[in-house]
Amino acid sequence: MTDKFYCILQINVKGMGKDSAPVEAFRSSLGSPATFDYGYANFDGDAVLNPASPDHVTSTKPKATTTADIDAFARIDTAGTFFFSKPINETDADLYPPSRVIDLKVKQIDPLDVTQGVQLTFTSPGDDYDSGTADFYEIRYTYDKPSALSFSFSNEIPISTANLVSGDLLTPSVAKSAETFVVDLNDIPSDRDLLIVAFALRATDNAGNVAEVSNIAMMNLFLKPPEVSCTDDQGRPVNTEPFEKKKQCKTFYQCSNGQLFTKHCASESVFNPIRGVCDQPENVPACTTGVYVEDNAEPTSIPQSK
Repeated sequence: MTDKFYCILQINVKGMGKDSAPVEAFRSSLGSPATFDYGYANFDGDAVLNPASPDHVTSTKPKATTTADIDAFARIDTAGTFFFSKPINETDADLYPPSRVIDLKVKQIDPLDVTQGVQLTFTSPGDDYDSGTADFYEIRYTYDKPSALSFSFSNEIPISTANLVSGDLLTPSVAKSAETFVVDLNDIPSDRDLLIVAFALRATDNAGNVAEVSNIAMMNLFLKPPEVSCTDDQGRPVNTEPFEKKKQCKTFYQCSNGQLFTKHCASESVFNPIRGVCDQPENVPACTTGVYVEDNAEPTSIPQSK
């Protein structure tokens, strides 16, 4: 006799992922009726068969039923490949901002002439981090408080198109390009010889994603020419003839053994930068009245050292 076991399990799943269903099953066996007696053997050894057996024989013995537990088991079936589609929402299609600039540098173009402006250099970020092209730059600066650019960038002084000698805030270069801006600072305090100015910037892409504020670039801004050094290129002390103190009529400079001295002409004379001596005012066009007249000024020249 052959026993057979069938189990059909149907699971409907909606959604993503995989599902499993624990099943507890039992095994049953049914006692088989006595074997049908097909005949017997006589004394001669010949088989004597009974009449043909009926289609079904009911045993007079009671049916024996046994039940045994089977350990619980789980089956996981793969649903196969499926596709998921969703309309693109244009408002959140671009989720990545430009990179943070980390190599911003600044320098004064001419330490003897603040009107020449300052130069900013950095590597351009992209639209999405370091890929593509940003939409525009925002550059800001502050005097004497560099840390403010980190904590309150939006509150510091902005660089506008009117401040730019070269460079374009609205047309960034493609990512990883070298950017150069020359800025004219038109709000420099007039009562200082030297001050600290700091710059920072950030980029924004065309989806409005804003980069983090860049590193802070600082510099000493000379508002008046630094004092003349009385050393040569190798740092050795020098001696010079008297020479002009810029925009001054009564006073002049002279280097002696590496030190700079300020000297004065007599009350009725002025310093003549051409001759290197105190002279009559009528011989110095910029000082005909004893007071320096800027329109007639000539460049300061430092005599050769001795």
